[in-house]
Amino acid sequence: MYGKKKQASGRRYRRAAALLGALVLSAVSAWRPVSAAAVDLTGSCSLQIVMGQEAPAGERPQLAIDLYQVASAVPVEDGSTGAVYDSYALKALEGFTGLQEELDTLWNGGEGEKQEGEAHGGDYRRLAVSASKSALGIKGELREGEAVVSEGAMAPVRSIKPGEKAEDLSPGLYLAVARGRSLESVESYALATSEGGIATAAYGRESVYRYAPELIALPQREEAGTAGSEEAWVYEVEAVLKEEKGDRYASLRIIKNTEPGEQAGEERLTRADHFVYQIEAELGGRNVYSSAVMVTLEEGEQTAERVLGNIVPPGARITVTEVYAGASHELSEGQEGSVTIEQAAPDPDAGTPGNEAVFYNTHTGTDTGGGAIENRFEYKEKEDGSGEKAWSWTPAPGEAGIRDAETGHGTETP
Repeated sequence: MYGKKKQASGRRYRRAAALLGALVLSAVSAWRPVSAAAVDLTGSCSLQIVMGQEAPAGERPQLAIDLYQVASAVPVEDGSTGAVYDSYALKALEGFTGLQEELDTLWNGGEGEKQEGEAHGGDYRRLAVSASKSALGIKGELREGEAVVSEGAMAPVRSIKPGEKAEDLSPGLYLAVARGRSLESVESYALATSEGGIATAAYGRESVYRYAPELIALPQREEAGTAGSEEAWVYEVEAVLKEEKGDRYASLRIIKNTEPGEQAGEERLTRADHFVYQIEAELGGRNVYSSAVMVTLEEGEQTAERVLGNIVPPGARITVTEVYAGASHELSEGQEGSVTIEQAAPDPDAGTPGNEAVFYNTHTGTDTGGGAIENRFEYKEKEDGSGEKAWSWTPAPGEAGIRDAETGHGTETP
């Protein structure tokens, strides 16, 4: 989100900055003695979010913007003199208390320090990702190209349409999450991005629109030069929502079903086992995706799956081959070791991929667990600035390949 100041009757309002980092340094972190224009934290604020650009008629889907309050605004006082400063600190609310240390560092200027801190946009972007994971109930690591799994999202304090004003918001820090209005589950609109980031999505007929979750402070201080006036603080804020438009892509779900074999009797696997799949996709006679991934069958389970989100253009021919059947399983009788999807369909609005590769395996009767390490291949632009693309390999930490946990032998991932 980005913004610029506009004039309004009565109370003034401004558009929020693209990065909270820039906003913090100008709006809050300048600790000043109290004045006639001191910040008022007893009243309420409003927030209006508008679109930054227009899409062709009927192309952009309808949006909902969920607002989550991450922290409340609290007065800043000098512990030794009792003086109140013309600023406020942030106190993380329930569900976000794990972010208090980051708030203290980036916003509150460090514990006990009443001075302007040094902050960078990247720090606040990481804070936005952390806040999003908390709000949306996302646990663990986010991996680009893979489905996001939620344990249950918090209820937003308000859900608004673009252009609609949210009134009577208490002062504090808010997280704004845009999504397609018809997408209700986190799994249907949340996407993992590079370096553990997160984006949210809305789907048009031929395009996907992506949005970065944003942090917005209410109220905000006016630009330098207005301090001391009664309009130094802005309680009615307008933010501009930026979006990234791209082609719709198709996702893939690999499903593993296992069953006990005749020789296994009533035995069940008592430890995790891992299966490796090679994925190749072609479109127009050229390879558009190549990767090896693993699917983990947890102890006591008979089914497992893995979803790879937004990996290939619609219409691509996807071939999934089981190259490693685990330490205690084998392909079931009559089961082919390869599944081909002739034309991958784009993800439906529900966010659940209709492209499924299903494999059936039989337990061999052994109780050998498996260990796995995964490497990642990407088809991306070279770093020499030529604009050409090539395959690049990102090794996983430690030793590459798939190895049996007990014997130390196994199949190397390509």
